Amino acid sequence: MGQEQGKYHISKGGQVYRINEDGSYCNGIYEPESSRKCLDVNLENEYQLNRYHFSIKLNYYPANTGTIIVLSDGWRILKLFITADWKLGVSTNNGDRYYSTDIKVLQNDWNSIDAEYYHGQMSLNGYICRDVIIDMDNGDNYLSSIDFSCGQCFNGWLSNIEVISFCTR
Repeated sequence: MGQEQGKYHISKGGQVYRINEDGSYCNGIYEPESSRKCLDVNLENEYQLNRYHFSIKLNYYPANTGTIIVLSDGWRILKLFITADWKLGVSTNNGDRYYSTDIKVLQNDWNSIDAEYYHGQMSLNGYICRDVIIDMDNGDNYLSSIDFSCGQCFNGWLSNIEVISFCTR
């Protein structure tokens, strides 16, 4: 899926996955697939994401609006994206639910996301989104910079990605 062997460094420490600590460029190209440069990482089958309590942290340098990162590329359990007015947005449950924020995103500059989901509440860089519903049983253990449902890919740099699955339920 556009990922070169060894391009992304994945290390596992307990229930923490760290991905591409040095940074990787995503070119925003969906088709042709042979030209695509993106993040598409299998978090391995033994890594079980606790869908009731997890967090995603990353740095990103966007060139345009749209998809930043998607958890589960087959079912889009969670998608973080940039809205048309350059604010951070969230969608869940295969795109059935959308949540907006007032968090401004800077174009062609480094931004960060510190998102934590806990039983229906999501904190995004300190901004609280209440009643965020993630109730899908479907999905896989992929983290991707592609939204396959609309053919949209992140365009810019991603670095220091962490996916943390907490043990509490």
